[in-house]
Amino acid sequence: MTSSFVRRAAITALLSSAFLLGTVAPAHAYATAACSSAGVTAADNALATSLNPRLQGKMRNQMTGYRVSCARAVAAAVQARGLDVRAATIAMATVIVETSIENISEQVDHDSLGLFQQRASWGTAQQRLNPAWATNAFLNKMLSLYPDGSWRTRSVGEVAQAVQVSAYPSRYEPQAADGAVIAGALFGGSGGGLAAGDVTGDGYADVIGRTTDGNLLLYPNNGAGAAAPYGPNRLVGSGWQTFTTIRIADVTGDHKGDVVAVRNDGTLWLYTHGGDNNAPYSSGQLVGDGWGGFRNVSVADVTGDGKADVLGVTADGKLLLYTHGGDNSAPYSTGRQVGDGWAGFIHVTAADVTADGKADILASGSDGQLRLYAHTGDNNAPYSTGPLVGTGWAQFDRVLAADVNNDQHADLLATRPDGTLWLYANTGDNSHPYDSGAQIGIGWNGFA
Repeated sequence: MTSSFVRRAAITALLSSAFLLGTVAPAHAYATAACSSAGVTAADNALATSLNPRLQGKMRNQMTGYRVSCARAVAAAVQARGLDVRAATIAMATVIVETSIENISEQVDHDSLGLFQQRASWGTAQQRLNPAWATNAFLNKMLSLYPDGSWRTRSVGEVAQAVQVSAYPSRYEPQAADGAVIAGALFGGSGGGLAAGDVTGDGYADVIGRTTDGNLLLYPNNGAGAAAPYGPNRLVGSGWQTFTTIRIADVTGDHKGDVVAVRNDGTLWLYTHGGDNNAPYSSGQLVGDGWGGFRNVSVADVTGDGKADVLGVTADGKLLLYTHGGDNSAPYSTGRQVGDGWAGFIHVTAADVTADGKADILASGSDGQLRLYAHTGDNNAPYSTGPLVGTGWAQFDRVLAADVNNDQHADLLATRPDGTLWLYANTGDNSHPYDSGAQIGIGWNGFA
């Protein structure tokens, strides 16, 4: 059992001026162990840069490539168990409080070690310093304390405290929001709180961004061919901070983008366009649950019936298709597997690249290679081989496909960790759809 009271007393005696809320402070000189055999990658550093301004708790502006590598190890262990982003949020909030997401390898509090500061009674030193083992040990206890998925409906702070048995039970819940942001970034892949699609119904893709405080901003597209298609934004919603993934697509068939969103408890929500472009989204409806376990979620018209379907990549790399059932009040029921081997992709985004009326998939991994999986024409097996159509895409932390210039071919919108927004217009050549991109904006790293 973790002895939080003793640990914090010992740390206070050593570094009384270096604390936030009585926990291990982000700035310290404790010995740490690596969290990944690959070390700290360029993608880790890029994600740290992107996350820093989006966090609001003790980790704000404290994320580093090393801390991201540790967070990535925790998220990977959760995904390998087939658990959803809610479980990752609970684990992430815990390691934020316990160690500021560092794999501490010296015994600051008696024999406590690792990301979760687990005592010797949990396992050997080697086990506790192994992020996968330590995360699984945490999850094992969580699942035993909260059987039958009951951990999904309890607060993050309650569950974390039940596992850790801290003398300071109130410390976990304040870090839950940051835990959700970090977990969502590692689970959500392509975008999370940034989405592109035709909201206003004029044929040009608009952009919606969710700020760190939960506001929903709409950037209307000001016309085809513009060097800067997205200018002033307007507020179209608030209270959206509980969603890990937000997507825009025409679900109802009225040619205006609706919002499909995954909440951090794994529930799926549909916000249909109300007809007023100044206030397009009001109350949403619950249309599914169990959606938190997907690495990526894309919403686009796969079958060509004019109503958006959903594509999800599972933790183990399966591609599932949820076709629109025709009922807008309950559009998605059971999914079917239409692919495998998709776990290696960071960004997966769907839209009609080839202008045949059916959504294709664009995917890229840590190697920066961009591949196009064109729709085969067979809705039962829509995607097969994915030829290489670009390189150098590892520089982007978000990649979204949408028809920006209204030529029926999906373009690519991408953001870099420095907040710049880039547009890669479709060339019209399906074998080489994207050439060099153009920077069309700055300040786009403020979206969670």
